[in-house]
Amino acid sequence: MSSQENNSTKKPNSRAQANRDGLGAHGAQQNSAAPSGARQEEQLLMSPPWTVKVISGVMFLMALVMLAVVVLYVLDFSSSSPIPMGGRIFFLLLPLAAGVLAALSGLKILKARRWTRAFIVMWHLFQTILATQILFSLDWPIGLFLIIPAALALVLMFIKPTHDFFAANLEGIQPQA
Repeated sequence: MSSQENNSTKKPNSRAQANRDGLGAHGAQQNSAAPSGARQEEQLLMSPPWTVKVISGVMFLMALVMLAVVVLYVLDFSSSSPIPMGGRIFFLLLPLAAGVLAALSGLKILKARRWTRAFIVMWHLFQTILATQILFSLDWPIGLFLIIPAALALVLMFIKPTHDFFAANLEGIQPQA
């Protein structure tokens, strides 16, 4: 058997090697007539399940809350405060950046970007800690407003449809029902 035949029959050692060799995730030869670039990526993505759509909605809700905080802070910006101007600008930019990241992660989770899982879990863990502290300080309406979506997103992040969505889009295959 020649070395060329030997290379075409053995399975690749990694996904990167499989992609370089033109093989799919399981060592099968890919169709060379497949569309390239973004069209191929869109073709591989399965549609997001309802769990991912709810998580995305929760992230957009949190982005709107951050935008409301920025607006309220801008309206109160001219009042006298013991915080120097540099600190006031920082406290204006911090929720603005958090809101942009929340909106971006809400959008990118629908496209199964891997970084969104870690960011959303981290965001909602911090939100749960903050909401718990607010609940114990007897400001329970705000605490409930923060803890309910955080708990919902955390639970939905770890159930089977969400896991299958990320697993299928990571490997480029559809999950079996």
